[in-house]
Amino acid sequence: ISNTLYFQTSTASCIPVTVSSWPTNQTVVAPGQASFNVIASGTSISYQWEYSTNSGNTWSTVPNSSPYSGTTSSILAINSTTTSMNGYKYRCTLGNTCTTTFWTNWVTLTIISPTPTVLVTIASSPSGRLFSIEDGSTYTSPKTLTWNSNSSHTIVFGTPQSGGTGVQYLFSNWNDG
Repeated sequence: ISNTLYFQTSTASCIPVTVSSWPTNQTVVAPGQASFNVIASGTSISYQWEYSTNSGNTWSTVPNSSPYSGTTSSILAINSTTTSMNGYKYRCTLGNTCTTTFWTNWVTLTIISPTPTVLVTIASSPSGRLFSIEDGSTYTSPKTLTWNSNSSHTIVFGTPQSGGTGVQYLFSNWNDG
């Protein structure tokens, strides 16, 4: 793609549209924010963002309603994204009175699903026992931690703890949701 593109038809005191920066693909974790922008110069530029949900076979005008804003400006903002938007294509139509209307390149919105988390409560009997996890953090039981699903963790109850010599600790139940 060229760094500068313009199509000129002669009109007095009108500067043709020149694009100096094209939109780029965006990857975000849902429900994150995404934005596409085009940097252009010229007289009274009109912008209209379009999107395709079928790999560019058909295009529709981006609605000027949530989650979109800036649909007729140089920056299209999406707040917040959803996983159903994964793979959507976007482009912008630009023009003015002395430039034939043209489209920017297509760009793709890639949505990454958030990693599911689980709450894990580590408790001891009696309560108030110290334990640590693999990153070196030390806690007093009971303590609830948020961990990614399907992740592995090491929990260490140091010994001896108050309660006397020969005290043993036993995990009697584990539930990861």
